[in-house]
Amino acid sequence: MFIVETPLTRVIAELNLKQVKIIEGPVIRTGAQGAIESVYLYDPDGNLIELSNYIDGEASA
Repeated sequence: MFIVETPLTRVIAELNLKQVKIIEGPVIRTGAQGAIESVYLYDPDGNLIELSNYIDGEASA
């Protein structure tokens, strides 16, 4: 999983521009430090990648 600082809506827009297929999402899940919103895609080698934002904008301490 990769936590990204860029809002997920912008990440999704960029992925769509580059014709990257989103496998699932955006979906809300529970992360290690709070609720996250995630999208899933495969990298060129076939590895599943999760890109996420904490819903409140930052991880809770």
